[in-house]
Amino acid sequence: MGKIRIPVIIIFCVLLAVSISYGSKKRRRTTSTKSTTVKKTTEGKTPSRGKISKVRKVKKSGRKLAGATSKELFHLADSSLSSGDTAYAIENLANIIDYFPDDSLAPKASILLAKCYLNQGKTKDARNVLSPALGDSNYAPQAELLSAKIYAAEGQYGYALLLARKTQVKYYFNDVGKEAGNFANSLVGKIAPIIPQTTQENKPQQDTTQKTAQ
Repeated sequence: MGKIRIPVIIIFCVLLAVSISYGSKKRRRTTSTKSTTVKKTTEGKTPSRGKISKVRKVKKSGRKLAGATSKELFHLADSSLSSGDTAYAIENLANIIDYFPDDSLAPKASILLAKCYLNQGKTKDARNVLSPALGDSNYAPQAELLSAKIYAAEGQYGYALLLARKTQVKYYFNDVGKEAGNFANSLVGKIAPIIPQTTQENKPQQDTTQKTAQ
């Protein structure tokens, strides 16, 4: 009986070893198939999770009103201003600045948008949207004059006069310089009452005692 048990035990150990080795090979095959699947997806240009998030961000930030171009938005804003729909014009002009900041129409849109805000009394909003125009050499003169008008609307006549005179001297050769000069002259009358004027009552009285004594 002892001699029979020994071969049985040996056979059992061999079968156990074979089963273990077969299981490990099977695991290796599954992992290798997974790795090949990942390689195929990357080679087939399937976007990863990071790339998908970037695409979503681009779609959100670049919605541009259902694919409208900057020219189409500006045309809508211009026609809205002509028809008196200021709210819709402001929306389209703001979209140009937000979604097309590097476009050639962005400075012009910022000028029109600042004027709309100024007419509504929103001076802070008007000042905040002027940066595209101030950075453009073609629209900087209008933007600087508009800045002076914004400060004047806030009651800061002294600083507005300073900006207007600066714009007048800087662009004396074109229409903006002339307009700035006229605007500066209109501000002088608002600042003049602040300057004390010498009247007959305020004039120092002459000492007539010496003359009387003589």
